[in-house]
Amino acid sequence: MTSVRQVMEDGRPSVDDDLIDIPATGKGKGKGKGKVPGSVLSRLIIHGGVWGIFLALTVLGVPRVETIFTDFGIPLPVSTVLAIRPSHSPVPLMFSILALLGLDWFVLDALSRRGDVRRMRAWSATMVAVPLLTTVLTMAALALPLFTLCPRLSGC
Repeated sequence: MTSVRQVMEDGRPSVDDDLIDIPATGKGKGKGKGKVPGSVLSRLIIHGGVWGIFLALTVLGVPRVETIFTDFGIPLPVSTVLAIRPSHSPVPLMFSILALLGLDWFVLDALSRRGDVRRMRAWSATMVAVPLLTTVLTMAALALPLFTLCPRLSGC
């Protein structure tokens, strides 16, 4: 096996063949780095929790805000309608989140077997940032019509 740090005779870096080799896990099996201990499960729990916050906002919070909009008859922008629509049928949203978490487990497990901690951190940061950003965008889309409601009610 060659390594990135090894250099060919002409001075150019060689190809990293280690990325293809996924060693067997367990004691005494293979010479690879093995799994990063306890990392996959803890990261999946955190990722599931952040997606759970988004799901709770969509299922519990959005319908309450929607009733305010229907009571006052406020015309809704497209972004608000798109934020409200998943709350009417949360089951497909829940299955989509479960599918994303399944993909998340697959990627984290593969990165853990390779011992690639840097890429695991980058993947985890992405899998935390996406639901947080989605939550913020949903809240912004729900707040947008309220800015037009306030001047109509009290002149604020």
